[in-house]
Amino acid sequence: SVTSIGDFAFNGCKSFKSITIPDSVTSIGSRAFYRCDKLKEVTLKNPNTEYENAFLKRTKIIKKGVNESMKIKTNESINLKRAKKLMEKNGYVVTKKGLK
Repeated sequence: SVTSIGDFAFNGCKSFKSITIPDSVTSIGSRAFYRCDKLKEVTLKNPNTEYENAFLKRTKIIKKGVNESMKIKTNESINLKRAKKLMEKNGYVVTKKGLK
């Protein structure tokens, strides 16, 4: 299966309006989808996929299962183990230094 998309791979492609990147893809190269003027929305099935400078700034990036402004809402106190488990379930990588 595909694990990466190279630099400039689809640069200038005029036919894409929306795409879904499978969860096997862990990195998308620089400007891979740049100048794809009709591309409005990209869904990343793997929320940890690295994609710096891969898309035009106006392209909406959706990370499956992850809302980038996600907050934990609870009426009860939550211990660190439960918080870590909840964050990982929602696609975040939890390290000793914080979230990735």
